[in-house]
Amino acid sequence: SGVRRCTGRCPAGAASWAVAEFLWAYQEVILHIENPFPSIADAFWLFGYVFVIFGVSIVFQIVKKSSTFNSKMLVSLVVVVLSTLIIIYGIKPTIIDTEEGTFGKSINLSYLIFDLILIFGVVTVSLLFFGGQLIKPWIVLLISFIFLSIADVLYVQIASFFESGVFFGVFWDLHYITMAFGFFF
Repeated sequence: SGVRRCTGRCPAGAASWAVAEFLWAYQEVILHIENPFPSIADAFWLFGYVFVIFGVSIVFQIVKKSSTFNSKMLVSLVVVVLSTLIIIYGIKPTIIDTEEGTFGKSINLSYLIFDLILIFGVVTVSLLFFGGQLIKPWIVLLISFIFLSIADVLYVQIASFFESGVFFGVFWDLHYITMAFGFFF
């Protein structure tokens, strides 16, 4: 069924992100690489996005018939606001960054674009479930992906100065915690 395909893909994406975290930690702690970016870990993070986005899109395909004009307008408003913020504070600084090479810029841009796609998808699905019990895990997942986007935008802002243990790393931690809670809600 569609729900089974979603529940298989979303945790597969989370597992890919877990592998990425392990690879990043290995490079940072064992190999003593200060900021291992770009690295093989980025491939696993980006691959994880693909699984999660496909999982969310499956749910959207199942429930899209119930969308109303008002829900479409609200989704459009949320996406325009978030897109504007990510463009101003994430994409623009990435493009004008003179420290990062083309490959690193491409990876950073991919994270920001995938963040937008995820938030768009989860907001859309949440609005389609509005008023029902199924909205609760989707709201938790939305909060999770907002934490992820905040961390990614902040990383882009200071990528060349990034050090392990910076204050905004807590947003990535909160993302994983709330995502797990949303998956098992």
